[in-house]
Amino acid sequence: MRLCLALLWVLLCIFSRHAFAEEVAGVPSVKSDWTQADRVAWTAASRNLALEDLKAWATANASNSFLTAAIFNTKANEPKHYKSIRQRNAYYDYISFVIETQELTPEPSRGVRFFHAATSVTIQGELGMSQSILADFLEKYFPTIAAKLGITSATLTFITDVNHELFAKNMRVIRDLLFTWKTPLDPRVATPKKALTSLEFDLAMVEFEQTAVQAHIVRVPITNAVLADVTSLVRKSAPFLGMTNQAKPWLKAANFTDADFADYRWRVALGRAIVFRFHKKDEADYLAYMKANPPALKARAKFYSGLKSPSSYSAEAGGDFTILGSWKTEKGANRHADQLRKTHLGIDVAVYPPYGDDIYWTVVGAAFASKQVANELRSSARRNKISRDAFTLRRAAVDKLGKVVLPAPQSINLTRTPDFLKAATASLVPETVAQAVSIFTGDQAAAEARLKELRALYPDLSLALFERKEAGQYAVLIATFANDGQVEEALQIVRRIAIPQDDIVVQTISDPTQLIRIGKVRSIQTTWALVTDCYKSGSITVETLQACSGYWVTPSTLTRCILESDCRLLDSGILKTPEQVAGFLATHGLKLTDQLKISDAAIPVSRDGKALVSAIQDCRNRAQGDNEVFVGCMAAASGDPIAATALKCQQDATTTESLLACVSQASGQPDLQRISDCVTSDSQDPMQVSKCLVGTSNAEIIDKATTCLEAAGSQTAALTDCVKGLVEPSQAATIDCLTKSSSDPVAAAACALPPSPEKKAALRALDCARKTQDKAQAALCLAGMVDDGPGRIAQCIAGNTSKAEAIGCMLADRPEMREAAKVLTCVSNGTDAASLIANCSQGVLDPKTAQVAACIADNASDSGAIASCAASSLVPPELGPAVSCAASSTGGADFALCMAGPKMNAEWRIAAECAVQSGGAPPAFAACTAGRLTVREFTKCLTGKVGEDCFGPNNTIVAAYGTVAHDLSSCLSGGACLGDNNDLVKAGREVEKFVGGIGEAAGNLWDDFRRGDVGKIICGLLGC
Repeated sequence: MRLCLALLWVLLCIFSRHAFAEEVAGVPSVKSDWTQADRVAWTAASRNLALEDLKAWATANASNSFLTAAIFNTKANEPKHYKSIRQRNAYYDYISFVIETQELTPEPSRGVRFFHAATSVTIQGELGMSQSILADFLEKYFPTIAAKLGITSATLTFITDVNHELFAKNMRVIRDLLFTWKTPLDPRVATPKKALTSLEFDLAMVEFEQTAVQAHIVRVPITNAVLADVTSLVRKSAPFLGMTNQAKPWLKAANFTDADFADYRWRVALGRAIVFRFHKKDEADYLAYMKANPPALKARAKFYSGLKSPSSYSAEAGGDFTILGSWKTEKGANRHADQLRKTHLGIDVAVYPPYGDDIYWTVVGAAFASKQVANELRSSARRNKISRDAFTLRRAAVDKLGKVVLPAPQSINLTRTPDFLKAATASLVPETVAQAVSIFTGDQAAAEARLKELRALYPDLSLALFERKEAGQYAVLIATFANDGQVEEALQIVRRIAIPQDDIVVQTISDPTQLIRIGKVRSIQTTWALVTDCYKSGSITVETLQACSGYWVTPSTLTRCILESDCRLLDSGILKTPEQVAGFLATHGLKLTDQLKISDAAIPVSRDGKALVSAIQDCRNRAQGDNEVFVGCMAAASGDPIAATALKCQQDATTTESLLACVSQASGQPDLQRISDCVTSDSQDPMQVSKCLVGTSNAEIIDKATTCLEAAGSQTAALTDCVKGLVEPSQAATIDCLTKSSSDPVAAAACALPPSPEKKAALRALDCARKTQDKAQAALCLAGMVDDGPGRIAQCIAGNTSKAEAIGCMLADRPEMREAAKVLTCVSNGTDAASLIANCSQGVLDPKTAQVAACIADNASDSGAIASCAASSLVPPELGPAVSCAASSTGGADFALCMAGPKMNAEWRIAAECAVQSGGAPPAFAACTAGRLTVREFTKCLTGKVGEDCFGPNNTIVAAYGTVAHDLSSCLSGGACLGDNNDLVKAGREVEKFVGGIGEAAGNLWDDFRRGDVGKIICGLLGC
């Protein structure tokens, strides 16, 4: 073996001479370049000289192009110049020297040693021999050696790819450490604030890196064989694996007896051991830390995701598919895919339409993957009884009929995907989190066509068109100003919908002004259309409009939305439990059954005509022709006390955070800052946020449940085995009963009834009623169970009531039987165990238990999301949105805003959103808080004549109110409701053409309204 390793080392040295064609041969012409000779000179000096001598050498060779380029490229955050692992290794080596010895390093950062480790260990330094040319040579000429060492081209390609990703992330951290933070901060956090010791920083870097490695393993299908080969490389006693070998005794003492590169916990344990050694700590220190901070379990599914995208949609591009089932109809294939997700927790599958002249819809576990991935998943599917007849085949990205091969949109759940299109804010250090993910780039016409195509396929996905001013290009983006976690999540989504890999670009936004959003903010316009359509269909109560649109609407927000003033509504995903819904309704003084009507207070304008004219004149004098100043001034004078107070906050605040804090305090929500500390000070990981919110004792319960859920093989196992520690014992017993009875309606109903002598008779009566055709027959079945006899029965079956309503009425005094009847009916409609508990058990299980089950049901193909269900179940109801908010936010202000949603009234919530979105800039904040409809009218007042051009007979606000009031009144009385010929609807369609809906063209459009005796309406509104 030693001979083999020696030969390998010699081969490495030979081939390393040919791996660096990107280095310049002559004198570098730009500061970012260097010569190979200068890099080799540094490496030789670093390897052979003692530290003091190396300092002297670096001083004497200050003009060495490799050294000067390293500092220049770090300041500019340009990792792209380092093309090979050997070049990156030399960079890490020099940077670790700079951090330890050079004056440009701030004093608090001098103790950082992580990049010493990066030079020395695992996939960064000690596996630095992984150039594919070497692997190809060994595989071809020395296959026995290659097999024993675990060296294949696939293995080393993986190592090289991960090294490339980590280098880019690490250079950004190094730049911040040396030139931005000036002290060690937490690299895992988007906007870190709390200073760390050097040891704490190095340990955080271990998790930062290994989380990125885990994300790569999950995102890019890597076979178990490749991971086993990397483990084999680590196990070998090669001379270039010295640090790993030195750490082995410590790992063994910490119960990591064998290397396993696929195990996130082992990689973290190894990284920590090396960091402790560099900080001259002993084994006892390491073991104490490991006991207090055990690495989290982050395992990918046993049947891992093989879904990839082709490189492009061309006849030449393609890949291998693993077929798990074939069906003649799309419905049958989707039903099979759903069943696989429930039976095999965490499985990621998709449905593809017939290929070429084939007639079968296929359920696939791998798409456009490598042959190795497809074959391994085929064998795994057979072995784990996922599909006994699984097989593989190769498909081109364009079939022989010329049709692009895309997954069926209905087979991919995108309804709960977050909106990653964040706005730039002053509270964020741009380069820290300002990343964008584009999925198409071209000229404007091509980008608009691609956006239209993608929206038609995936209407629930948030996409937008942006202009890259510097590059002179247009791009379709799925994420802007996103942190690392959000970028990873966005990449997972685009992989599932088969966006060509050549079209996907992730880059840092160094100058926010160079990225300009084109067209309307889609979420506002789409929400407007959705709410209007739902209202037209007759969904006019709080409950029915939420069920139809997916948003919680108040009279104020309904008015803003339908008038196309500002359609900012609260997404249903924020309110996950009945308690949270009840809290929201109480805040707004609403009941689920309340009918929603427009409110003139939602678009405030002073009722005092003289005061309004005086305010307009005063604001004109202040503005001196500046429209933004005028709008801000008018917003303060509009008669809206909330907007006025918010604007006062803006004047007093110096940062976005202080502005938001002022808005939160004024709105009666001063605890938002305390809650947001759980995000900003430590981590934005939802699990960590949950632990912070629930405290130490419950955090241990979360860890146990998470470990159980990660290992659960199915929804049933997750519910019966893992939820017990999160709920009361009686609830756990009911879960067990319902889970085992999910296919038997009568048995499921029995779970809802307490033990009693008449239980069997009650079940027979309920089953009889379920099978009857009408409510009269159901009454006969239940006659012996109804209190008050025939009188109650006659009363309940009278009138225009359904059978279910009549049964509920007859059992009004028998709550257990009433709930059992609901369960019976619900289960009869066919459902799985998790959905049964989530949707059919109200009154049988408490809300918290139902919440956990619903979370498991909604995330059947995402084991990580299922694990977070455990955390969210222990968070107090009033803090329930915190977990989902933490997952989607980019910082403390954004998180606090998300948390504020359910508890603030609509006007304060809009003010808070404006604080974050405007970055606190006064003109933008004022225009945002005033509402777009009001802004249109104010805009015309700057140069127009009051009473004619603005606030005249045809003014925007009065005309719009007249139109909507008439049609909503008609709708509520059973007449035509916002029909196709309605002026508002026609105008709304035109408004879509305008950017933001503000500006002169939109104002002229609204001026076209003509409706009745407008003079009386004006005087009624303005008090003239």
